[in-house]
Amino acid sequence: MATVLGEYSEAKQFYQESLAIKREMGDQWGLGLSLNNLGLVCEALGEYADAQKLYQESLVISREIGDRRGIASSWSNLGNVASALSEHAEAKQLYQESLAIRREIGDRLGMAYCLSSLGEVATDLGEGAEALNHLHEALKIGMAIQAVPAILDCLGATATLLAKTGEKERAVELLALVLRHSASPKRRKDKAEQHLAQLQSELPPEIMTAAQERGRARNPEELAHEILQVA
Repeated sequence: MATVLGEYSEAKQFYQESLAIKREMGDQWGLGLSLNNLGLVCEALGEYADAQKLYQESLVISREIGDRRGIASSWSNLGNVASALSEHAEAKQLYQESLAIRREIGDRLGMAYCLSSLGEVATDLGEGAEALNHLHEALKIGMAIQAVPAILDCLGATATLLAKTGEKERAVELLALVLRHSASPKRRKDKAEQHLAQLQSELPPEIMTAAQERGRARNPEELAHEILQVA
């Protein structure tokens, strides 16, 4: 853990230096990107107030220069901060803003990630049917564009819904796959670790172990296909 924190701290320093140079140059496009990147590092370090300020500044710049993709990214990142702070209704609104833009510009990969986030926050709000719709759409898009990281992200979010609805063994299988697979986004792996730790306290050791073994032996596309077939 200390090594990971050290890497994030080093990355933070690099992004801060890059940000300073782009401010001097007046590179607005690069500035918006650097602000979002620095925000992601601050978010990973748990510095949510700083991350939020950086994302908000990036949003202002992206609006000024008409960067629709940048606006969508800033909305999503702000949604992540709100979600981390358990401000689920706020997160939902931010993700919806991002999704609307991504649909307009045809950003299918961005749509898949955004829909996964919306599915997860709908789960947190107790909106199970809505969560399922978002997650299934995310999986369909991920499968259509063959984006394995996006599929894994959605499988992790789906595990949250399954755990909430009592399908804890199935949730463990999905989380074990997310943690095992090298293509899983870092943020999703961190969440998967947290959820597995919680489920470990709720399931007998032998059931937990068997479910993890089953999950590790699967592949993302296969599991996604099964979930969509059930739907």
